[in-house]
Amino acid sequence: MANRIKCQSKLNLIIDAVMFVALALMAGLGFLIKWVLVPGFKRNEIYGSNVELGFFGSRPS
Repeated sequence: MANRIKCQSKLNLIIDAVMFVALALMAGLGFLIKWVLVPGFKRNEIYGSNVELGFFGSRPS
C-alpha cells in the first residue's frame, strides 16, 4: 500500500513538472508575440516594401 502511494506521488510530480514546462512555453510564446515580433502591417514601415520575413531567413511557402 505504501509503495503504491509513493509511485502515485512520483507520477503526480512528473505530471506537474511536464505541465509547468508546457505552461512556461506557452507564456513565453505569448510574450514573444506581444512584445518582440513585428505585426504584418508595420513590416513595410520598418523594413521597406519588398521584403519577405521568414523563419531563419527562409521564404514562406
